[in-house]
Amino acid sequence: LIIGKIADVPVAILSRHGPGHKINPTNVNYRANVWSLKEEGCTHILAVTACGSLRERIEPGHFVFPDQFIDRTAKRISTYFDGSDVQHVSMGEPFSSGIRNCLVQACTFLGFDFHDGGTVDSTRYGYRTWPGQAHRLPTEPGNKPTIRLLVFGAMNSALRRCRREAGCCDEVPSSRWHCLHR
Repeated sequence: LIIGKIADVPVAILSRHGPGHKINPTNVNYRANVWSLKEEGCTHILAVTACGSLRERIEPGHFVFPDQFIDRTAKRISTYFDGSDVQHVSMGEPFSSGIRNCLVQACTFLGFDFHDGGTVDSTRYGYRTWPGQAHRLPTEPGNKPTIRLLVFGAMNSALRRCRREAGCCDEVPSSRWHCLHR
């Protein structure tokens, strides 16, 4: 962790892929990363991620602030409660609307392009799973909301569940490239 201040606000910076960006998303130790931030006293976490756009209107460089995600990853430990201790954590609202609203206001003030709300699809590494002991998401099978898939990415789901269990909030994917015209 790199500890410091930005405008007199204490911050901790963590490179989740390790020094030199060498750890692939499947092998990132999300539990250790989130726990180290929690131990440092962090209550709010902003994790900027690179993701792919699934909509023409979301161009490279636009910020996307999702309100839901679909987890189709495998092989990732994404809970602190995988032993005999049972904890059920609601994932009905996996992202902090308070932090998202602050980010939307900041982007509006600064004139940045952004998209508020929508669903991140974590599809990169296999099939749908429900890791840990979190309840199903409103966007997962058996539930009937309209799914607004906007972007996909490899980092979101395990990180999101660990953060929720640790009592921390938010993730901010940032669209970096288009996948529509490959």
